[in-house]
Amino acid sequence: MDIRTAAFPVQSQALFRLETISASLFRSKDWPKCACLSIGEIIYNLGRVTLGSRVTVSHRAHLCAGTHDHTKPDFPLLRPPIVIGSDAWICADAFVGPGVTVGEGAIVGARAVAMKDVKPRSVVVGNPARESKKRESSQ
Repeated sequence: MDIRTAAFPVQSQALFRLETISASLFRSKDWPKCACLSIGEIIYNLGRVTLGSRVTVSHRAHLCAGTHDHTKPDFPLLRPPIVIGSDAWICADAFVGPGVTVGEGAIVGARAVAMKDVKPRSVVVGNPARESKKRESSQ
């Protein structure tokens, strides 16, 4: 599978699991605009999952854009979207839940569980994810 399939907003209604990486991405003239996915992520895109420019999703991260309404007896399926802003990093084994927006330049630390929006340029860690600091600007 060519990783460029996953480097832009994922729009299908299916479970997407990346198992291979195409080296062609790293030679692409579009590299500054692309997102970088590692091996073993799970993108459960029942709802729309949007990855901004230069997003990094590390190995075994899980983006879950589907849930159920537990307040109703038939548990109807819900499909809240996930948005990952440009220059954000979803670290190894992190979980981003349904309806969450990860702000531009934010970092969701390894094994963190983000069930609420993550502010731009913040670093969140833990379960539930809590802000530990602001990300320094390198410019």
